[in-house]
Amino acid sequence: MHTIFRIGNMIQSNDDNRLWQVDLIQTNDNDQQLNALTERIRNEIKGPTEWDRLAKLLIKLGQFDKADELYEVLIDQTYNDREKTHFYHQLGWSKKKQRKYAEALEYYQKALEIKQRVMCPDHPSFAVSFNDIGSIYENMNEHIQALLYYEKGLDVQQEILPPNYHGLTSSCSKIGSVYEKMGDYATALLFHEKAVEIHKKTLPVDKLNLAFSYNNIGSVYEKMGEYMKALSSHEKALEIKKETLPPNHPDLAQSHSNIGFVYNKMCQYSKARQFHQYAVDIGQRSLPTNHPRLQQWKKNLGYVARKCN
Repeated sequence: MHTIFRIGNMIQSNDDNRLWQVDLIQTNDNDQQLNALTERIRNEIKGPTEWDRLAKLLIKLGQFDKADELYEVLIDQTYNDREKTHFYHQLGWSKKKQRKYAEALEYYQKALEIKQRVMCPDHPSFAVSFNDIGSIYENMNEHIQALLYYEKGLDVQQEILPPNYHGLTSSCSKIGSVYEKMGDYATALLFHEKAVEIHKKTLPVDKLNLAFSYNNIGSVYEKMGEYMKALSSHEKALEIKKETLPPNHPDLAQSHSNIGFVYNKMCQYSKARQFHQYAVDIGQRSLPTNHPRLQQWKKNLGYVARKCN
């Protein structure tokens, strides 16, 4: 492990705020927190080669131009179709992160074309490509095209995976979200409820994603004006998150905000204010002051506070 220091005490050494004494504490290989962080980083940027891992790290750091340049070089240097497929996929991911959706679609399509040429049609990798392309169309608000590709991805998964495989829940949730955006709330509910059903039958239960599925159901019920059902779903999500997340996690704040939003719709402003205050309190302990989510929670709190006066 390279030399890494923890920052200890910081003491101001003069009166003009320009000189500080900072105590640095050298870590070692037995530092459990550092080892856990290192392992997390390794998992997030794992890849078949050092160059691929470097490009992934550049994307994580937001240095997209350098990552794109590196992937283009890797594509030019390889004659292996599977490697080209992976590199085109990564370029699509990079462009998606940059919200350059037309370019992302082009790279995802190139990856898919190679797969169609060299892989058997029921290869699980096709589901990944179909879902990636569907997500681009969804971001471009081309909902019919998004549904087409999401459903293709689900079809592939259903052919090769057990009926209770956890990966099916993601596809069901994506399809449900598109139907919700199209205003077809009944169909959206069917897919979100199917995701919950699969979550419950999959062992071990992925509790956090189960919570997100309950959030999705709550969102649909909100739009349908069925606020008590929306509250019930959001409260289930909150209880699961309390069991699985640290007390200052931003997703806990979001669940409180969701519940506050429903109470606001029901004109129960004092309860709405209480939950929006929880969201702001958690957000202030876990996010930078200029973070968009925290800013939105503060706006929500300000709105219901005015309603209470």
